[in-house]
Amino acid sequence: MARAPKKLTKPKVSKPSEAPKARAASGDYESTRYNNGRRSFLFLAPAQDQKRDLTAGARIEMLRKMRWGERNSGPIRAMVNDLVLYTVGDGFSAQPSTADSEWNAKALAYWNNATKRIDITGRFSFNELLRIAERRWVVDGDFFLGKVRNGSGVAKLQGIEAHRVANPSDGDIPANMFDGVMSGSYGEVTAFNVIRSDGTSRQILANSMMQVCDAEFVSGVRGLPIMQHSWNDLQDLMEILALE
Repeated sequence: MARAPKKLTKPKVSKPSEAPKARAASGDYESTRYNNGRRSFLFLAPAQDQKRDLTAGARIEMLRKMRWGERNSGPIRAMVNDLVLYTVGDGFSAQPSTADSEWNAKALAYWNNATKRIDITGRFSFNELLRIAERRWVVDGDFFLGKVRNGSGVAKLQGIEAHRVANPSDGDIPANMFDGVMSGSYGEVTAFNVIRSDGTSRQILANSMMQVCDAEFVSGVRGLPIMQHSWNDLQDLMEILALE
């Protein structure tokens, strides 16, 4: 008996996967997050204090990316060098201008001697510290100078980079501390928490610490790298040049 011919069936064609829907990053600083599409989207976000927008994690991510760009991007390094050159240059020098020329000479000699090695490590002069401070707050967002004394009781300055000022990692975070900055009941800065090399913390009172930054908000306590808003564009430029 002859078999009935099999019915021809259409081959199964897999449906193309749907394109991923565009989504905005879950934060107010797009430069701190990786974006596959390199697109920016305007979305509604609640108005809140700068301390809420600039979280400790977002600030550290900015700092990490800006430092990487400073080391690996010629244009970024050139911009930073130009800012340091035009702002600080060769540094500052005292110019006593009283009517007593003898006192003026002594005052100038004292200034030159005191600022020759003003860094607590004995490596940097006052003008060298100025250039370091300018470079670091431009790239990192802020820079700190602690007013300390050496073993002989002589007043010195201690440079503290931005990643050193943070919440303690070896204990509970105080209620009034945000990203390493302790605030009072009126929002005034009272102390800074500095992370030592061994991971322990120490607090430095605000009157013994200088914070170098470009403050843009009264509700914030930490500074922003001046190039953070354009980081995605800078990274695109580096990637396009690398591909070509």
